[in-house]
This record gives sequence, structure tokens and C-alpha cells, in this order.
Amino acid sequence: MRRTIPIRLCAVAVAVGSLTAIPLASPSSAAAGATCSKLVSPPPVTVKGVSMSNSTVSGCLPVSATGGSGKSATNLKTFVSTTTWAGGHGTTVEKIAYKATTSPGKCPAGTSHILSTGTVTGGTGAAAKVIKKGDKVTASVCVNTKTSAASLEPGTKYVF
Repeated sequence: MRRTIPIRLCAVAVAVGSLTAIPLASPSSAAAGATCSKLVSPPPVTVKGVSMSNSTVSGCLPVSATGGSGKSATNLKTFVSTTTWAGGHGTTVEKIAYKATTSPGKCPAGTSHILSTGTVTGGTGAAAKVIKKGDKVTASVCVNTKTSAASLEPGTKYVF
């Protein structure tokens, strides 16, 4: 049995968790430290022999803590993701996991529905005052089954 696609899908989902970085995220997640409404995660790349996922989140609130957007780098071997927030607002570090679902949710045809969950393990700057160590991170992600590129499931948010 060939496992390449499921492993890639999981890797992308993990990268998403770094932002990206996580239970189903929904617009009504009032207790969240921060939320982002958009995730762009191209296919993973190999850097010095380690598979990495580099993602961008945007539409992030509160702007005072996130600068409105961030860039995440997720190590797909350790599943540790670091998001660097725009405008010098600091960083958020998360340990993430992912799980493929049996339901497509609102993901379009040609994608797999992945739930990314994690825990904030550290951070710096203004972001660390809002996204605190121990906070849960969630995202519901649609991963392209051919390219492994990922985006948020329509109608959901990345919750930090």
C-alpha cells in the first residue's frame, strides 16, 4: 500500500497547525487569544533533509497582537511550528498534530479534510501577551490531494 499522499496531507495539515497553528475552528470562537481568517500553505519543501511547510496567515485579530498577518514555518518531523507575526509583533511557537477526517466538511472536491490541533509552547512580543503558553490551537484545513497545498475550510478560522 502506498502511503505518500496521506503522509503529505498530514504534513501539510501539521504545517497549517503552525499558524498555523488547530477542535474545529469556527467564527464564534470567542475565547480565542487570536484568530486568522485566511491560510495559504503551498506544498511542503525539503530544507537540509527535513520536510518543512511554510504558510501565511492573514485577516488576523487582534491586530495589536498579530499585526494582522504572519508567516509560519513547520518542521514536519518534530511537528513544531513557529509563526512570526507582522510588524514586529513577536512569535508564537506550537506543537501540533493533525487528523484526517471521514467527512469532507465544506472542503471542495479534490481535497482532503484535515483537523489540525496543537498547544502553544512559547512566544515573544505583543503576540505572547494574547496567545499564551498552554493555549489550544485549532484549524480545519482542506488539503489538495495532488499538490498538498492547503487552505482553511470555508467558513472557519485558524484559532490561536
